[in-house]
Amino acid sequence: MATKQGTKKTQRTNISTAAGAAMLTLNFKGLFIFCFNGSSECQAGVLSTAPGHQMYVEVLKKSKTGEQSEFSFTLSPMVSRLKDRIHLEINGATPGIASEFGTGAFDRMKQDADQRDLRWIADYESSELHGKVNLRPGVFKPVLHITNGTFYTAGVSPKQYLLVRGWNTVKDFGYMGRYIGTDINVAAGGEIKLRMERKGESDVVVSLGKVEADCTYEATIVNSRPGEFQPDDRDTDSKTTRNVGGYEPSDMQYYYHGIDKDSTEWYDFREKTENTILGLPPSECYNMLLGQTNNIP
Repeated sequence: MATKQGTKKTQRTNISTAAGAAMLTLNFKGLFIFCFNGSSECQAGVLSTAPGHQMYVEVLKKSKTGEQSEFSFTLSPMVSRLKDRIHLEINGATPGIASEFGTGAFDRMKQDADQRDLRWIADYESSELHGKVNLRPGVFKPVLHITNGTFYTAGVSPKQYLLVRGWNTVKDFGYMGRYIGTDINVAAGGEIKLRMERKGESDVVVSLGKVEADCTYEATIVNSRPGEFQPDDRDTDSKTTRNVGGYEPSDMQYYYHGIDKDSTEWYDFREKTENTILGLPPSECYNMLLGQTNNIP
């Protein structure tokens, strides 16, 4: 089905890394919901109420000579929900954001469209799903605030999906964007900080260090069940051993913890197969968009 989605204008920026600068790439995998406030800010709400999910960060650093180093840390749901908002602050980063929304008709039944187009990411507030929705305050928590970088779809599903309610198929949905990435150009020596805030308390600032010249950094921020994303799952759907003996909703149902909709209106997704009954839900949690929202409460 060809659709025209959203009201945002396309903003495309080809970021070239200046001599001596560094490139930071962020990938968000799992239960994150995104909105954009014009060209000034992107917000990523963490769904920390999903049972069995936890948030962790993996950072891979690559030098121009090929040397690599990596580190990771985990935030339990209890710890992550202690803060309302986390601001990513990068000294020396190119200011402002760009979002790669295409223009004109978009057909998710075909894979020949620009793979970076953000319209691959399913939008709860588009005509494909609900339209404008109301959010329950304090559910998507913490909210990550990012004011630098170019945002794009970093992975598209290899399979098509059906939009369903329980066993009932609503319509063919097509291919889906799996997760969002952003590229941030940072001057050498720029410091990366996380400023965490909670109403009524002093902010907590954590330094992640300064970037080194001629290096690239790839940070993957994950909110999923342990083991859901493995190193070899970057370009293909995760393997699954789910039971097909009865209807099993995907973990994407938990987005409705924060979306004010009666359970009779909830949507889910199942693989499009010759035998719909055998179609499985997505084997990993995909990112989602809020195309008409500017701020996550």
